[in-house]
Amino acid sequence: MPNTNEARKQPWSQYRVSVDEIENRTGLDLLTNVPLNIQTLLEAEVDQVTIQSIYLASH
Repeated sequence: MPNTNEARKQPWSQYRVSVDEIENRTGLDLLTNVPLNIQTLLEAEVDQVTIQSIYLASH
């Protein structure tokens, strides 16, 4: 998600990425205490659940 006011033009859900993507961009290794076979599955997923917006028009 860009750190600018322009980010408000898109719903936050447009910026969801996998843990693998975060690791690739940051150089960090996350979920290291999780067994490798489970870690591999979890890190590859991108949440696609639809969330209703709670953003109010007055903002």
